Amino acid sequence: GLAILAPFFSRDLGLSAVHIGILTTCFFLAGAIISPISGAIVDAVGALRVLFALFFLSSVAMVTFAAAQNLAWLVVAALVGGVATALGNPTTNALISDQVGHGRRGIAVGFKQSGVPAGSLLASALLPPVALLVDWRLAILIGAVMAIVGVVGTFRLRSPARSPRCTARRIPDRGHAVMIRQTGVHRLAMYVFFTGAAVSTVQTYIVLFGVDRAGLSEAVAGLSLGVVGLIGMLSRIALPHIAERFGQPRRFLRIVSAGALVSILVVAGGEWVPALLFIGAAGVGLTGVTANALANLMVVSYLPLRFAGRASGIVQLGFYLGFVAMPPVFGWLVDTHGSYTTGWLLATAACAGGMLTTIGWNPVRSAAAR
Repeated sequence: GLAILAPFFSRDLGLSAVHIGILTTCFFLAGAIISPISGAIVDAVGALRVLFALFFLSSVAMVTFAAAQNLAWLVVAALVGGVATALGNPTTNALISDQVGHGRRGIAVGFKQSGVPAGSLLASALLPPVALLVDWRLAILIGAVMAIVGVVGTFRLRSPARSPRCTARRIPDRGHAVMIRQTGVHRLAMYVFFTGAAVSTVQTYIVLFGVDRAGLSEAVAGLSLGVVGLIGMLSRIALPHIAERFGQPRRFLRIVSAGALVSILVVAGGEWVPALLFIGAAGVGLTGVTANALANLMVVSYLPLRFAGRASGIVQLGFYLGFVAMPPVFGWLVDTHGSYTTGWLLATAACAGGMLTTIGWNPVRSAAAR
């Protein structure tokens, strides 16, 4: 909702493009700080408790955002929301690794990862009209209500009985560092750092770009992010499944990085031909948005269960650092140069960096993960 509603609350609170970048940075900085320990948190307290905390913190963040009267309170809301989001992937990846067998993990990861673009699609369709007709604060509160429903729903879930496999996850393993190195988790974290930086640029600024440079209204420009969400949702379901069936998730990582690079160049062309904004948005949804889902597939496919949570935290750290790094730089370039072009070129360079991390990388699948 941040990027979709940026034209509304930035005008209301007197924020510039760099301020929007700062908010995005705060959100993912909080997530980056929590990510390295998020897997251990899941192991220590259990998935249901973490799920409850996720929904509760999300509702607090959105209520704070809706009530904010200045940038400081928006920063607080972004920090709380970032902590909540950081708890998601380690929990769900560990559950998939434990409960879903090989051959079905690709589709499971795809459906799980499709939740983010699905939420983006829903937000782009629902929030701008509410903000136009009533107020952007009410639009934010709609999301808070959904999070509160999640809090209530968590109470209705029963904690699963611990299986021997689940118990094994809690046993420290001295081979952790060796396993992480053999499977290339740190290289995978570098990959999602670069692709995350590129995708964050599009998701944060495509709506503002559509209004400022393509001459679109807030509602129409908001649809561009909806296109990213719709195509991203479908591709996150399909591509991990296809990659698993072909047994080539690493090759697909390189393909989606290249596709994202081309797509961002097409988005940049929207300044002269507005239709290109939506074509490029579809391309980013098909490629760049899928990169993180493919990375999570690598985690659950190449690592044994007891490492899934911790490895997910390492990969998520790289992803969040990418989201932290790019938006404020992009906003600064827009504010100081009065042009989006340099920022878009920087985003394409990040895509190229993601492609480079996959060269010469041959991860070893753990026997326990087969």
